[in-house]
Amino acid sequence: VCGAAHARLMWGLDYFGWIRERCARLAARPGGNPVGDPLVRLAEPMHRRFGYDSDEEMFLGQWTVDLMPPGMRLPLDTRSVSLRAVPYQQTSVMPPWLRERPERPRVCLTLGVTGRERFINSGVPLSEVLDMMSGLDVEVVATLNADQLASVGQVPSNVRTVDYVPLNQLLPTCSAIVHHGGAGT
Repeated sequence: VCGAAHARLMWGLDYFGWIRERCARLAARPGGNPVGDPLVRLAEPMHRRFGYDSDEEMFLGQWTVDLMPPGMRLPLDTRSVSLRAVPYQQTSVMPPWLRERPERPRVCLTLGVTGRERFINSGVPLSEVLDMMSGLDVEVVATLNADQLASVGQVPSNVRTVDYVPLNQLLPTCSAIVHHGGAGT
């Protein structure tokens, strides 16, 4: 209505864009989509209330600023601009053990803050994940909180658990990372 540029900022996978493209493909089939476009149906009352038309630009913007690396994005035809995320962790004191060179390859195991609750209900016991790592000739640094550790029982001797350590301090000392693929990790 005012003519201002309209972009979306993605911090994860563009499921909304994927749904839009899927709906458009269904509508283009012979006979169209018998149920219509569910997103238009949901948004139309609000759009009408404010005097807008339900068009693709309203849903997807003129472009998308995407933080995901191109190889990890959903295959979409939307116009996107890549933006490299620069991780930032607040200033903190580096733990003394992190200053020392590891004797064995170091592996970081992190479920991220958002993955902590989800992993508990994933059906994969955290104790099994740690047990699988116990036989490896590596030092594992696992960022696990008290709730997660309560479900583990015995922590293998090659696993160091910490509630939090800044990844910008830990990762330069690691040979590998095992993570949940979250946007913040």
